[in-house]
Parts: sequence; C-alpha cells; structure tokens
Amino acid sequence: MPLAEQPMLLRQVNRIKQAKSLDGIVVCTSQEKSDDPIAEFCKQNHIDCFRGSLNNVLSRFVDAAKKFPSEHYVRLTADCPLSDPEIIDSVVNQHCAEKNDFTSNCMPYTLPDCLDVEVMSSETLRKIDDSASLEEHFEHVTKYVYQNTGSFKVGNFEYSRDYSKNRWTVDYPEDFTLVQHVFEHFKDNEFFGLEEIVQFLEQNPDIKAINQKYME
Repeated sequence: MPLAEQPMLLRQVNRIKQAKSLDGIVVCTSQEKSDDPIAEFCKQNHIDCFRGSLNNVLSRFVDAAKKFPSEHYVRLTADCPLSDPEIIDSVVNQHCAEKNDFTSNCMPYTLPDCLDVEVMSSETLRKIDDSASLEEHFEHVTKYVYQNTGSFKVGNFEYSRDYSKNRWTVDYPEDFTLVQHVFEHFKDNEFFGLEEIVQFLEQNPDIKAINQKYME
C-alpha cells in the first residue's frame, strides 16, 4: 500500500537506511508465491532479500543470517513504517557498549508501538536456534529470550519520556489510515523523527484517536 506515493515497505527501508550503526539491510520474506511481489519489489529497488519458511520465522531468520553473516543482528518488523533511525542507533550503541547478548527497547516499553528494536549477537541467535522448542519460539524469533532472560546478558533502552500509550504499528486498516496522515503531513520532510510525530498527533487528537481501540 502506498504512503505518500511510495510503497510502505520502501518508506520503512529508506528510514532504516539513515541509521549510522547498520552495515546492511535484508528483507526476510517467505518462499510462498504470495510473497513473490515482495521479492520482485526488492529486486527492482536493489534491496537484499532472503526467502525462507512461511511459518517457521526463526529458521527464516537463522538461514538469512547464514547467507548474510554478521557479528550482531538487528531485528525490525515490516509493519512499522515509522521506524526511527536515531532510536535504532541508540539501542545498537547501548548493546555494544554494555557487551550484551541481547538488547531491546521493549522491557519495559517507553516508546510507541512501532519503534521496537531488538539487537542480538550471532551467538545469541545460535543459542535461540539450538534451544527453541515451543511453537511460539518458531513463530516469534526472540520469544525464547524474553522467556529465559536469566540465560542471557540482557539490556533495555529506555527513552527519556514515556510514549508507550501511542500506537503507530500497522496491523489494521485504522492503523494504516493514521500512518497515512503522518506521511502526508511530512511529505516534504521524509526523515521526520519521533518528537515531530508526537507533536503532530498531539495537535491533531482526532487523528491520534483513529486506532486507539487497538491499544493493548
């Protein structure tokens, strides 16, 4: 779906590219025919793409890591077109400074639902793959870590303000409508940040309320 005349996935990738801490970006999708358009989109836009299992997302992630080896991996989900490169850099930098096995900004949440960032070492990913046993571990790549935090050196990035009551992820049509409004408002400034979005929504409570019924 288009956001200010560009596909949502392209909007997100272009925002992520602004993060200074990342060496590369790989779009991980499935081998199902229904995901052929994603693979073709990546090819047309010169974006690395990896295709793996539809339901075993952990194996998809692990196999992608084998093809694109790195000391650390950052996991971002593709329903979050408002990903913030400064937040990504903050979580990555904390992860490296503290020499953590796993670092996120989700324990507890201080940021809007959409700015989730998870960073893990290659060794942590290997341990998850070796130890995962429940169906939810295979569906949700990092679920095992959250359930076994004592087995890892875990860090959490907390923002200076609590914006956790905001929902900017895209799961429902109302979510997409809200994000459409945001991108249309900032169409002349492609790389607007967290505080600018918060200010825009505070000034437009009718837009902010569009998807509030889905807040957990």
